Amino acid sequence: MNTDPTIRWPVALGRATGPWTLTDRRGRWGRFDPETSQIDAVDPTQDPTLPALAPLLESGARLLGYRVARRAVVTHNGSFVKVLKPSKANRLVLRHQRAAELLETVGVQVARIEGATQDGAVSMAAVPGVSLHALMRGSDETAVLAAIDEVGSALARLRTATAVGLAAAARPDVSEAVAIVGWIDPELATRMASVAESLPTLPDGGFDLVHNDLHDKNILLAGQGRVGLIDLDGAGAGLGEHDVANLGVHLHLRALQAGLAAGAGDKRRLRLYAASGVGTELDSQLVAACERHVWLRLAGVYRLRSSSRPLVNEMLVRASAPEGQVEAHL
Repeated sequence: MNTDPTIRWPVALGRATGPWTLTDRRGRWGRFDPETSQIDAVDPTQDPTLPALAPLLESGARLLGYRVARRAVVTHNGSFVKVLKPSKANRLVLRHQRAAELLETVGVQVARIEGATQDGAVSMAAVPGVSLHALMRGSDETAVLAAIDEVGSALARLRTATAVGLAAAARPDVSEAVAIVGWIDPELATRMASVAESLPTLPDGGFDLVHNDLHDKNILLAGQGRVGLIDLDGAGAGLGEHDVANLGVHLHLRALQAGLAAGAGDKRRLRLYAASGVGTELDSQLVAACERHVWLRLAGVYRLRSSSRPLVNEMLVRASAPEGQVEAHL
C-alpha cells in the first residue's frame, strides 16, 4: 500500500542496507525502500518480526520509539519495555545486567530489569531523574553548566571501573553514514566521503567501560549529584575518549539547534571535558580525533531530519577541522 502523499516524514532512520523507518512524529510510521524509493505506511501492531509488540500496544502500552522489523520501546504500567526480535532479547539482557553491575560500583544509576518474555519483550524499571536533554531545553545556562559538571564527574568515575565480562563495543562506523546518505543525496555523500578520507585513524580496541551511544537523551539527573544512564544495549569495552567526545559533540549540537549565541556550544563541550578528566585521565588529542568522527557521522544522521538539515554544513566543517582544538582550550 502506498502511503498518503500528503503525509510529511520529517525524520528518517536510515540503514546502509535494508528498509528505513520513517515517522511523522505524530504517531504515524512508514517504511522506505531506498532501492525503489517506495514508501509504505506501516502499522507497528502488524510487525511479524516483533511478536511481543502488538499485545503490548493492544493492552494500552504507549509507543515511544520504533524501527520497522528491528525494535521498539514502549512504556507500560510504569515500566519501560524494549521489544526486540526474540533471538536477540536474551543477549540484550545479559549485556545490560553485566553493564549495570559495573556502573553501579561507581555510583551510576541504571534501569533494573524486571522481566523478559520468550517473544522478545524486556521490561525495565524507570530510572529516576530528568534527562540532560530536557534540562538543557528548560533551564538557564548556569543550571545547564552545573548539570554538565555532574555528568562529567560521573564519567570520570567510570574510568575507575573495568569492562570485565563485557564484549568489545562496536564503535559506530562513519562509512555507514556515508552509504546511507548516498541513497538520497549523492552530492553530500561525495563530500562526506572526502572528509572521511581525511579523518585520523582511531586506535582499535580499548578497555574502558563505555556506554557506546552516550548522548544527552540517555543521561538522567536526579539531583545531589545522582546521575543515571539508560539504553545500555551497546555497552562494552572501548575507548573512554570516544564516549566523552560523542557526548561533547551532542552538547555542542544542541546549542546550535537552539540557536544559542556563538561560543555556547564550545563552552558546554569544554566544560564537560574538564569535568570528565580530558587532558589528565583521558587523552585530549584522541578526544579531538574522536570528535571529528562523531561530527561526520551526525552529519549523516541529521541530513535525514528536516528540522536540523541546515546544520549539516556546519557539522562537515567541524568534521574537517584540524586536531588540537580540545587541548588548546583546556
